[in-house]
Amino acid sequence: MAPAEDLLICPDCGRTIPLPADAKANDLVECPDCAGILFRLLETNGQLHWTWIQMVSCPGTEMLVDIVHGTPEGTVYHCNGRPYILTYAFGSYALEEPPQPV
Repeated sequence: MAPAEDLLICPDCGRTIPLPADAKANDLVECPDCAGILFRLLETNGQLHWTWIQMVSCPGTEMLVDIVHGTPEGTVYHCNGRPYILTYAFGSYALEEPPQPV
C-alpha cells in the first residue's frame, strides 16, 4: 500500500492527483483533465512509481492495449495473433494494420 500523502503530477497538464491510500502495484489512475491519459503504479525494489500509459484500441478486435508513453513509433504489437504497427500523431497513439505487399 502507498502512503496517502503521495501525489502524482500529470506530466501533460500539471494537475496534482492524490495517490489513493489503498493504491497497489498495477493499479491504474486516470488524469481527470486529460482524455485517455492513464498512469500505472509499478513496484521496483519495494518502491512504488508511476508509468504514463495511453490506451489504444486494437483495430481487429477493439480490445484495449496499454502503451507506455515514449514507446517508439513503428513498434509492432500483436492482437489476436495479427501484427499491428504503432503510430503516433497529434499527441496520441494508434495501432494500424501493416501495409499490404503489392
